Amino acid sequence: MRYKKVFLVMPRVEGFFDIPPLGLGYIASMLDYKGISYDVLDLNLGYSDIDLMQKIRKFSPDLVGVAGPTMLKHKLLYGLINRISKEGYDTVVGGPLVSTFYSRVLEDCDVTYAVKFEGEHTLSELCEGKPVEDIRGLIYRKNGKIIENEDRDRQQNLDEIPFPKYKGFELQKYSRKAFAIVSSKGCPYNCNFCQYKILSGNKFRARSAENVIEELHYWYNKGYRSFEFYDDNLLVDKARIYKICDLITELKLTGMLLIAGYVRVDHVDEAIIKQMKRAGFVQISMGAESGSDRVLRSMNKGQTVAQIKKAVKLLCDLRLKVVLDITIGHPTETMPDVWKTMKLALRYPIYKIYSYNLIPIPGTELYEWVKNNNYFVVPPEIYTNYGAEEIAAIPVFDTPEFTYEQRKNALKLAKRIAFYIEFRYRIRSKFMCLFNFLCFYYFAK
Repeated sequence: MRYKKVFLVMPRVEGFFDIPPLGLGYIASMLDYKGISYDVLDLNLGYSDIDLMQKIRKFSPDLVGVAGPTMLKHKLLYGLINRISKEGYDTVVGGPLVSTFYSRVLEDCDVTYAVKFEGEHTLSELCEGKPVEDIRGLIYRKNGKIIENEDRDRQQNLDEIPFPKYKGFELQKYSRKAFAIVSSKGCPYNCNFCQYKILSGNKFRARSAENVIEELHYWYNKGYRSFEFYDDNLLVDKARIYKICDLITELKLTGMLLIAGYVRVDHVDEAIIKQMKRAGFVQISMGAESGSDRVLRSMNKGQTVAQIKKAVKLLCDLRLKVVLDITIGHPTETMPDVWKTMKLALRYPIYKIYSYNLIPIPGTELYEWVKNNNYFVVPPEIYTNYGAEEIAAIPVFDTPEFTYEQRKNALKLAKRIAFYIEFRYRIRSKFMCLFNFLCFYYFAK
């Protein structure tokens, strides 16, 4: 069966970033590349379910594709899918939701198909009419049974996937005039709590520097200047980053504000950071996770506290905005370890910390460890339907050395310190602006 018209839906997401959805953008670009007609609606832009159904009926698609951007509150997503299916439309869902729960998605809602992992080729083959049993990465129903095909090999040449151009997206309705960029996928490290190695794999795969610059240049010519790199591990191949920075300078793409996410502290060195700053990088996020070497070893992070301190000091000395990701609740962690982490963050003039309640994601080593030790205090079927506020504040497991109440107190402490760190940064910035103005005024007289 061929699907010539596809309607794409971005469901409501807590913690909405107010930028065009990257995953759906890639799907849309692949459909466009294959000559498959599509329309799209992002429900985060103030649309109701009634608005959605009216747009779907008007477009009259053969297939409705719904993004599954997170495993959280997935029963609400299932409700949305069920409403669309009751209207008689074939439906397909993909994203991290399916890559976490696999065939369970079809057991729990009336979706027609589900797509595991990277979905560009899987969905386009489905639309082009390839027999479903021959489409890798597809989950579907046949004769009342749920069939899960074998996984599709990871896309090795990322340049072959057209970057998002967001045709049909209501770009003017996003208040932040910024785009997310993925210049590489995969991380060769083995942190035992991380979902990214499930979603993207352990093998590092990268777009060429020229391909990344083509995307930046495309949006630069349309007046955009802010870009956020969402790579799993940006600095694995430093030669590629040097080349990207060199091309930005050569093409005179001035005035850009670039944010680097997911950089490992042991990949930071002065030469690469100075080059990135010259190219327009103003903020770098790093996964510090903990201020205890013992806890870092327990999570198989492969970095040390000394490396964290060295990287943070370097970035602060170079006057970049530094964001540290911290997770609370790792195996062997105690309340004194949390204090070590907080003191480390307070030691430097960083921009922000994001403190996360450690959540065992199905499929990770951490999940199996918690399950095998019977440490869950909230069953996975419950916490995977938590909202953002609940997932941030309610521990879902405990250990003999770090009790449920201690974990709750640690999360409250981290939240207070995160507020203080950002407040301190803003006060310091305003003071420096005032100081610079006074100096200019004095010397200009």
